[in-house]
Amino acid sequence: MEVKLTRKWYADRWTGGLLYVLGIEPGPLFTMEPGPDKRIPEGEYHVFRRDPVKYKGAHYPDAFEIVVPGRVAVLFHQGAVPSHTKACIMPGFGLNVHTPMLEHSSAAMKAFYTALEGVNEFTLIVRDA
Repeated sequence: MEVKLTRKWYADRWTGGLLYVLGIEPGPLFTMEPGPDKRIPEGEYHVFRRDPVKYKGAHYPDAFEIVVPGRVAVLFHQGAVPSHTKACIMPGFGLNVHTPMLEHSSAAMKAFYTALEGVNEFTLIVRDA
């Protein structure tokens, strides 16, 4: 399975994009990542679902983790503003580029997990528009 992230909005402290996941309606999801110095480089990445037993006590024990060379714990997780992430991808059902703020991130994460039910790994393709 492939999930595609296309970045469209760029600022000093954050980057916004569109996340295409089969089965999410309405889609695509909007995303927020850190600025250019910390966001994931363009490319293809292996993503796996964390084992909640192994990561018990972690902030997001069953999150999907993105394998990025030279980095650890790059995750998909909920959040609303740039300060809610250091290097991860946060999805939402809307994005206010002026504030900047993601809208309905918790609901978007539920839709993300529902669409990926039974999926333990996939390929993430990251591209700049």
